Amino acid sequence: MKYATFVNFTEKPFTAYWNGKPYTFNPGQKKEHLNAAIAQHFAKHLANQVLTTAGKETSTSPKKPDQVPEFMEVFNKACFLEDDGAEVDSETGLPVDGPSSETGAGLPDQEPSMNIEVKPRSEVDPYDANATPQTGPGGKAQVIGNATENEDATDEEFEDANNK
Repeated sequence: MKYATFVNFTEKPFTAYWNGKPYTFNPGQKKEHLNAAIAQHFAKHLANQVLTTAGKETSTSPKKPDQVPEFMEVFNKACFLEDDGAEVDSETGLPVDGPSSETGAGLPDQEPSMNIEVKPRSEVDPYDANATPQTGPGGKAQVIGNATENEDATDEEFEDANNK
């Protein structure tokens, strides 16, 4: 688990929510050894609040934060990774050796992959009966047959036939 420090560098109390629970930070309050994802979440919302107050709404919540210097400047004041972002075992507190998941399993200059191949959907002709075959469980075609004698009978006749 990675840890970070979150700092409310503003002059006003800041309340952020994680998992539906509010966390309030007084002006200048620092929270060390916080889960990095939570600290970054709080920093994002603090940065958005500061930028909105300053009238820079266009710099809030960017899709690529590294490309928006105004956002990153405020974000980096509020959050920084501890020990250069080294991964730490949550039980022992010792550094974890081995490749980090953020570096693409130890391979340099590769983005992490979920090994998912995305294929575009092909357009289906709604008027082509063969384009959308009706299949049942197991991928076999559904067969609708004729009713048996007992299925056409009334409830009383059906009970009489089954009780014989």
